[in-house]
Amino acid sequence: MIEILDCTLRDGAHINNGYFGSSTVKRLVQGLIDSGLHYVEVGFLQNCEFDPNRTFYPQISVFDELISGMGIVGYKKKLTLMLRPDRVNIEAIKQSSEILGSIRIAFYYEYLSEAVKYADVARNYGYNVFFNPIVITHYSANELASLIDAINDVQPSGVSIVDTFGALTVDNVDEIFQSFRAVDNNIKIGLHFHENLLQSLSLIYKAISFFKDREIILDGSVYGMGRAPGNVATELLVSNFDKKSQIFLNEIICLINECIAPLKNKYCWGYSPEYFLSGIYNVHRDYAEFFLDKGFDLKVLQEIFDSLVLNSFGSRFSNEIAQKYYNEFIDI
Repeated sequence: MIEILDCTLRDGAHINNGYFGSSTVKRLVQGLIDSGLHYVEVGFLQNCEFDPNRTFYPQISVFDELISGMGIVGYKKKLTLMLRPDRVNIEAIKQSSEILGSIRIAFYYEYLSEAVKYADVARNYGYNVFFNPIVITHYSANELASLIDAINDVQPSGVSIVDTFGALTVDNVDEIFQSFRAVDNNIKIGLHFHENLLQSLSLIYKAISFFKDREIILDGSVYGMGRAPGNVATELLVSNFDKKSQIFLNEIICLINECIAPLKNKYCWGYSPEYFLSGIYNVHRDYAEFFLDKGFDLKVLQEIFDSLVLNSFGSRFSNEIAQKYYNEFIDI
């Protein structure tokens, strides 16, 4: 079985800092529900000041109040939020909800034990829990094995293969797929890919073949909206992998026209050679963003990425390191 999760209001929040506006949030949530999608991710649960026009929520109760006030119908627990244990207090999830069905927990490897704690609390309050390990392409073999062991112990509803840096290709993904084959069969396998190398659809087709007879969740966003270069487009997922929802594809097209196309004219996401290089080198895309803003030549950027990898700086972004390279290469 293949399910589709739309994360426009969550991953897309990286583009506009979550400022979609309450009317756009309502239109997108209702439209995506009406499209027949299985999950609609409405934003981040994160320590912050609440703003009804922004898809960041300090507590589940605040999220509930906002969504219930919008009069959205038909959700039937389809709505999800994402959190990171290092960015929100655990007290924020100690609340039951008639609206929120699932919580996705994103985390770096060093926060695995915290993710387990958050998962236990979330399930105690009635939520389905999904794990989203960040930067899976930088896990060592031992770390990957430890992650899989923890997943099988915790038994979340699902766990995603998250290609944070857009570095996976159909030629280099086999080892990671093979590791995830050890995940218990009752746990769904999620796929969250970015479009650095324009291989997301090919990777999805390969994963569906590799994990045949498994339940799979595909992440996408309307028009591919997400932190540059963006995600696989929800409309492509529906047209390729969900025959039942294809009859509702027109609703997603309307959402592109009404909500996302105007944002695309204002903000930037989509393929660029700078993010292609960050994907090839498997380095944090913030480095691509930093040097893109500085107007660096692609050949210089390639030299910088080469040095980042050589010095093991690529897995986390450091403004200090980026500035150091900027100062070093500015006159080239």
